[in-house]
Amino acid sequence: MQILDERHCIIKTREVIDYLHQLVLAEPAITSVVAEVAPNPQRWGSSALHFSARHRSSGESVLLKVNVPRDQLWWTRNLAQYYPELQPSVFATGELVGDERLGWIIWEQVHTGLHPGWQGHEFDLLLEAGVRFQVASRTLAYSAQAAGVLNELRVEDLGALIEQGVRRGAPGPAERVLQRLFEHWAWVQDVCE
Repeated sequence: MQILDERHCIIKTREVIDYLHQLVLAEPAITSVVAEVAPNPQRWGSSALHFSARHRSSGESVLLKVNVPRDQLWWTRNLAQYYPELQPSVFATGELVGDERLGWIIWEQVHTGLHPGWQGHEFDLLLEAGVRFQVASRTLAYSAQAAGVLNELRVEDLGALIEQGVRRGAPGPAERVLQRLFEHWAWVQDVCE
């Protein structure tokens, strides 16, 4: 059965979701950590399939993400080890689900979102978190480069990601950003290493 499309994204048909659910339920590395695993496809993000679950020892609600790319898996593991405050708690990771080479992460489920209760501070907090991540990433850069997971951000790739967001109806000024991205890329690179 084909489970990934040409972009390496999970094909989210009922058949594929059921197949992956059965693989997850049969994977001891996952079921030893979580119970009550159920598919929970997310509206945003097309490459992975999410499952809701309960952490066996604490009973807390967790999220299982399947089809995590190798670079994201590396960064998640290393941030969890050296800078755990920068992401939700990570309970387990792996590179296989059954015989399928699909990276996965079990982590704390964060129930939040952008809403008026943030009182306009959400962007300051996101920027502050981004700066903390950049500082942490500099200390991990040599190891990331050695592992082959340090990718240079290219304006073409960023443009393609923003374009995907526009097609999906992402909130905010994504379309305006996309219109000016190429024109202002040199400035962005100059201001943001």
